[in-house]
Amino acid sequence: APHMAAPIIHDVCYDVYGDRVLSPVYRTPELQHDASVRVIIGLITAHLLFAYPVVMNPPERALEGALRVDSRRRPLLWRMVVRSLVVFGSGLVSVAMQKPEFFGPFLDLVSSFTSTFTVYILPCVFNLKLRGVRRMSRLELMWNGLIIVFALVGATFGSIQALRELLS
Repeated sequence: APHMAAPIIHDVCYDVYGDRVLSPVYRTPELQHDASVRVIIGLITAHLLFAYPVVMNPPERALEGALRVDSRRRPLLWRMVVRSLVVFGSGLVSVAMQKPEFFGPFLDLVSSFTSTFTVYILPCVFNLKLRGVRRMSRLELMWNGLIIVFALVGATFGSIQALRELLS
């Protein structure tokens, strides 16, 4: 329920603090004022800030290519506008997801698409493409097909569950 505190998790801290461990762990009352927890939160924040440009560069470049930024007059200005809009958009998403009850389901929704495709579906499709369907045995074809079907079923159920949680 939205009015409840963060859900209790079984974590490394579970052995020390029992069932009072909250998610995220730094919300546990006994850990909130600990200096090491503040340092860890600062390091995680610094990592996110410094890793953001590395992670966002490929999608930004793809968007710039789709918009043909290099062929426009003043491409540097266009590039700055596109990248600023991407930063602004991701900032909006982060503000919208500040409430813990939204973040988990949103992450589940994104993961049900991205992780399922990158871990299960695309490797099978690439294997079929690179080796050729005719050069694979029936067992290999059935195995790849089975993986793809189960991945799609899992992604579908994961997406439906995440959407239900987001809408409730």
